[in-house]
Amino acid sequence: MLSIGDELQNFKILSLLGKGGMGEVYLGEDVHLNRRVAIKKLSHSLVYEEGFIQRFKREAQLHAQLKHTNIVDLYSFFQHDDSYYMVMEFAEGKTLSAMIKEMGPIPTQRSVFIVKQLLDALDYAHSMQIIHRDIKPSNIILGSNDHVKILDFGISKIMGERGLTSTGQAVGTIFYMSPEQVRAVSDLDGRSDIYSAGVTFFEMLSGRLPYNVDTESDFYIIEQIVNTNIPDPRKYYPSIPEYIVTILSKMLIKDRESRYSSAHDVIHDLENKNPIKPSPQYTPQIQRQTQTPNHQPVNLPQPDNIKTYLTQSILVTLFCCLPFGIVAIANSNKTTNAIKMGDYASAQKFSKTTKTWVWVSIWASIIIVIFSAISGGLG
Repeated sequence: MLSIGDELQNFKILSLLGKGGMGEVYLGEDVHLNRRVAIKKLSHSLVYEEGFIQRFKREAQLHAQLKHTNIVDLYSFFQHDDSYYMVMEFAEGKTLSAMIKEMGPIPTQRSVFIVKQLLDALDYAHSMQIIHRDIKPSNIILGSNDHVKILDFGISKIMGERGLTSTGQAVGTIFYMSPEQVRAVSDLDGRSDIYSAGVTFFEMLSGRLPYNVDTESDFYIIEQIVNTNIPDPRKYYPSIPEYIVTILSKMLIKDRESRYSSAHDVIHDLENKNPIKPSPQYTPQIQRQTQTPNHQPVNLPQPDNIKTYLTQSILVTLFCCLPFGIVAIANSNKTTNAIKMGDYASAQKFSKTTKTWVWVSIWASIIIVIFSAISGGLG
């Protein structure tokens, strides 16, 4: 491993950002350009494996082709001593996975804004015949104003290409894999990324994965991915609009031939809010799940219900408290008449009675309103 302060060409190591199956990623500084960078180093244990070296080089070559505002840039690739390095844009911000963990369900409008950027980047990469194969919230950085940066094209692949990525390791993160990816089909295409983006979108909207992940069995997870229908996300966050559920349905269809064929088509439906519903046999059915959201959604009364509660409360209050008000007004009139006649003892008596009935009326109103609100909320 590298140490803080080590220098590689014109790059200085500042800290370790993380480790992965193929190596480490460091925060570095380009001392010539005075900018921070991310430096990926091929693991020392793999530098003598020709297959991994070729894969690392191929990753750099693929990444170098991609120039998009929502994809981190590749700045440099080089060999130093006995290892290989890639130098990339350092994307500041927090991962989408961290945001979901902190917030739970992300409001629909914000989720759509984020996923459209993700889909636009994927549509661009797919137009270059490159698929990512590991789309997930931890590979998505959110900068200022929720600007998306996609990380880790480390297992990306040219569509239709064979050979270089067959290194004996699992490719992708299992919870976000498409059915065809877990089956290890040889002709993956952009529709696999769309499925992974759909799982990510589901998690953003509901605060949880669409599978029961309370298991250590990869086989059980794979069985759900391949055979179990995706649940309706409104089971976990009821305010998700119908058109969003329809779009998720099409992104997460098991049979890729019936799934969205391009990320551009998903963006089109998100913007027009009028997607064509998939065939009934592909519509996700609500399944009982044991996993709970990270944050339980708060079920707020809908506007129409609020109006109903308010109207009922006002009518009941008027009906029940009107007699108290009439008595208070009558006593107030008696007080005024007694003062005019100089009978101050009676005036004081009537005044005290008036105040008593006014307070009775006020407290009765408060109790009735509270009872109506509770009854309405329970109903």
